[in-house]
Amino acid sequence: MAARTDARFSPSALANYLACPHLTTLDLAVRRGELERPFRVNRHAELIREKGQEHEDAYLAALGDDVVRIEKPWEIGWEVAAEATAQAMRDSAPVIYQATFVDGSWRGLSDFVERQPNGGYEAVDTKLARHARPPHVLQLCFYTEQIARIQGRMPDAMHVVNGLGEREAYRPDDYQAYYRRVRQRFLDAVASGAQTYPYPVEHCGLCDFLSICQKRWNDDDHLTLVAGISRSQVDRLTAHGITTLAALGSIVAGTKVPKLRAETLETVRHQAELQLEYRKTEKHRVDLLPLEPDRGFSLLPEPNPGDVWLDLEGHPWFEPARGLEYLLGWVFLDEDGQAQYDCIWAPDRDAEKAGFERLMDVIVERRRRFPGMHVYHYAPYERTALRRLMGEHGTREDELDDLLRGEVLVDLFRVTKQALRASLPGYSIKNVEELYDFKRTADVSGGSESVVAFEEWLEIGEDSLLEGIRAYNAEDCFSLYELHGWLLAQRPEGLDWRTPPEGRDPPSEEVVAHLAELEAIRASLLEGAEEGGSDWLLAHLLAYHRREQRPQWWEYFHHKGLDEDELFEDGDTIGGLELVGEPVPAKRSLLYTFTFPPQEHKIGGQAVDPATEQEYAVKVDDEHGTVTVKRGLAKRDEPLPKALIPPQPLRTPKQRAAVLRFAKEQSRYSALVQILERHPPTARLDGSLEDSALSLDRSYLFVQGPPGSGKTWNGARMAIALMQAGRRVGITALSHKAIHKFLEDV
Repeated sequence: MAARTDARFSPSALANYLACPHLTTLDLAVRRGELERPFRVNRHAELIREKGQEHEDAYLAALGDDVVRIEKPWEIGWEVAAEATAQAMRDSAPVIYQATFVDGSWRGLSDFVERQPNGGYEAVDTKLARHARPPHVLQLCFYTEQIARIQGRMPDAMHVVNGLGEREAYRPDDYQAYYRRVRQRFLDAVASGAQTYPYPVEHCGLCDFLSICQKRWNDDDHLTLVAGISRSQVDRLTAHGITTLAALGSIVAGTKVPKLRAETLETVRHQAELQLEYRKTEKHRVDLLPLEPDRGFSLLPEPNPGDVWLDLEGHPWFEPARGLEYLLGWVFLDEDGQAQYDCIWAPDRDAEKAGFERLMDVIVERRRRFPGMHVYHYAPYERTALRRLMGEHGTREDELDDLLRGEVLVDLFRVTKQALRASLPGYSIKNVEELYDFKRTADVSGGSESVVAFEEWLEIGEDSLLEGIRAYNAEDCFSLYELHGWLLAQRPEGLDWRTPPEGRDPPSEEVVAHLAELEAIRASLLEGAEEGGSDWLLAHLLAYHRREQRPQWWEYFHHKGLDEDELFEDGDTIGGLELVGEPVPAKRSLLYTFTFPPQEHKIGGQAVDPATEQEYAVKVDDEHGTVTVKRGLAKRDEPLPKALIPPQPLRTPKQRAAVLRFAKEQSRYSALVQILERHPPTARLDGSLEDSALSLDRSYLFVQGPPGSGKTWNGARMAIALMQAGRRVGITALSHKAIHKFLEDV
């Protein structure tokens, strides 16, 4: 049934459609009176909205008093608010808050519309996320389109102030075609009234309609109920006529499904069979999977009395786009071999740093006493959080690096997923607890509830809230301890324990001498230095490249160790490559085309085959789900990649040497000293850019502006003026593309 033609739409409706087309269907049903919007108590979603409002309010406060505030359109009328916005633009208001736009059946509110030096206006939205996402840019496209309609020309840029407080600028011309295509798809879907089906997506956690969709999945016995199944697998099974969990669990051996590998089909079939059996018997069944090197039970090291079972509680929105690990809890064995719980509270940023340092010191000390000890956790969160804490606080870098290189952290989620298959609806630790009969009694029942309780404690200071969180975290840690014991009991007898990685070669005398020199200069700079001062900054810059590369190397080796399923699920890698046709000659190389299932990834340019560590030039076409790999003729007989991961970090020996050289001889680099000490440039600033460049006296200039404002073009003019005056000009940038563009303009 088609929607009424008088429907009103907003940029938020467009973003909802992008997140879940079925959400659009349900929203329209509510508008037509065919469905009542469910009431869902979702304190976590409310908390996110509150934090988003705080971020917006903080930006508004920073703008000062010279802001025109448009009254709420649902109180004064949308047309009235839209005219007030247009009038404010005609009156040259510096900033318009809650700018309201109405255009036919579309209407929306831009957080801010700001006047630019050229007299035009540009849209600015505040978002909690660390970086803008496609829905954010789509919303900005609508506001930018409306600004262009009112002022008579397209704005040069549109902006997101992200949760980090950084301002991200986007060129409207780069996104308008995408915006128009998505908007037309949305309008076509509304006009046609085409049937949609709910599918689990990220937005489900915030959606009011979740209970309706869950009921439908259960009523339909939909394939999404199969633990671990992917969207592409559901689509291919459905196209083959297998539409329910029961049907999948009952197919005969040897069944073939187009575009679905036999191994993948067997995995989801086996999982469905187990869940189907539990429905019938109400008894759980666990099937151990075939043993493989470096997978499942082979990942378990020998138990040690120094072992630790770790679980962290984190608040993702403690500050905009910056979380807080507010409780670090662990279980350990006391001198009598009894499991004991301990924890560290971190209610603010300083306490978080101190808590991280204490936790690392506890682990390092236990490892000194028990060299074979390990730290067990469930899923990647703890590993990721420890790395984040090290990076943000700049402390315990060597200690964490040693733990990661020594494979001291053991993820029991990976062990469980790779070692067995069970009649469970999922493999979260709450689900897996049914296998070892772990009983929970804490009032707090999940991570989101823990975050909400901590936020309430910050507001009212009621200590009973903290006790509820502590009890929940303790149960998580004890559950992890019991899961480890249960896995050890399932482990086949006679299987070798996971051995520590081979020890690293000791550093050469040259490296030892270099590090000693670095530390001596660092200590000299810090002696008597004021925090935030130039010497203090330079002392920390000495280790910048080494500190920044460590997480990149950790990530590279993490990607390299992922299995087939994990390569598909990871947001950086591409898994499930399948060769299409024969390679195509290209000079002295061959071009291989692969298909891959839809997935998030960060592959492009250069990529590495994790199985061989061979690096290739690749080109990814996400729209058609293909990737082209280029490799030399001499390698045509080598194995082809089945997955791709990002390449190794770039080496930075020259950059490190340059920073060290500057630290040793600061007097040689007066321009750098001026920047570090925040001195204004020594140059004429009252003439043209060329005049300013020519007047530089061992100093610097910054040329700042949004995309498309002419920074490169003006830089080229300055370079030409300097060369005509007999100066030598060096060019550096973060990419070869940027350098080439600069040279073209020159």
